[in-house]
Amino acid sequence: MRSAGASKAKREGDTIIFGGNNIVNAVALVAIVGFSLASFYVAVTPPPYIFGSLLFGGLAMGGAYAFPAPIVVSPSGLRQTNWWGRTIGMPWQDVTSLEFHRGPSATIVADQSGRKVVHSGFHRGRDQFLEICQSKTHLRLASSEF
Repeated sequence: MRSAGASKAKREGDTIIFGGNNIVNAVALVAIVGFSLASFYVAVTPPPYIFGSLLFGGLAMGGAYAFPAPIVVSPSGLRQTNWWGRTIGMPWQDVTSLEFHRGPSATIVADQSGRKVVHSGFHRGRDQFLEICQSKTHLRLASSEF
């Protein structure tokens, strides 16, 4: 987690992309593929072990769900798009709160409708993300241990 937070975000023109670093992405991908293969193997080898297959399949799905979604920061706002297509976008003027949780090293940006963009400890550029959010919103950062 430390290496992800210390990694630099990718800049493309006037946008900055905060994704997972290569090590985090590789480890997550290996875990997802490994648990998927284990689920299939346990299901088809005699005797089939359904509980084991469901357990490994659930771990693979959990890993896929938790894969760090890239956050795109632009002069007009920020947008986070998960791999399954769910997009959360918010203009800077709609942001109502900034929270930093030290335990998981997560920054949560919320807007007036309750939508949240989460910059987790597995994203690149934690300090850079915090600095940009504070400068664009002029909000005070709420901080907690967890």
